[in-house]
Amino acid sequence: AFEEYRRYTKIIQRLHWKGRFLQAGYDQAITRIGRHPDEIAHDEMQFKLDFFECYMLIERALVHLLGVWGIQVHRELLNSVHNRFRSKNGGGPERYQLTHRYHANVLGALGNPQNPLFPIFGTGEIKRQLARAKELRNRWKNGLDDSGYAPAPLATYELDIILSTIKTGLDQGYAMAQEYLGIAPPSTSGLSNPVHWSQEEEDWNFMVDAMDWEAV
Repeated sequence: AFEEYRRYTKIIQRLHWKGRFLQAGYDQAITRIGRHPDEIAHDEMQFKLDFFECYMLIERALVHLLGVWGIQVHRELLNSVHNRFRSKNGGGPERYQLTHRYHANVLGALGNPQNPLFPIFGTGEIKRQLARAKELRNRWKNGLDDSGYAPAPLATYELDIILSTIKTGLDQGYAMAQEYLGIAPPSTSGLSNPVHWSQEEEDWNFMVDAMDWEAV
């Protein structure tokens, strides 16, 4: 549980850092006046990649937060008919559908009323904005959504509201995990102990080792 908490706090730090630049990229991507369509398309693509990475971090944070309570997110088994489409290296449709189902199961676990994190993430505005973030990740990954309609204009997603609302939930989850583990809130008077930078760097290795999200 403590290791899950430690990783959760590291990912939150990373999200805070990336969020500063993500908003700037979003503002650039939705600017239309006086710009060539090719330039607009380029900026939208760059933002799509940035947001995909950001959502991956949000999802990883939620999985580690669930892990504090020993809750694991599983992939649902698919019908065996998919096995024949599986490639030798483990890719192909089966792997894609398992991964896609996993992303949905993360939010599904938070929506379970028996989950201790349900009051934070399973209801209200935080739940809505998490779903909005997943929609943005999915609908801007492809040109058309599952219904065959083009996605809503990028400017309609109001990224600042999505990020600030999710941040509120993650901060509440942080406080709840501290209380659950009996960890005292950090001192507001500065660092109480010197930072050992070699150890600090080692603590971030899991982020590099898990560039493939399925490894986490």
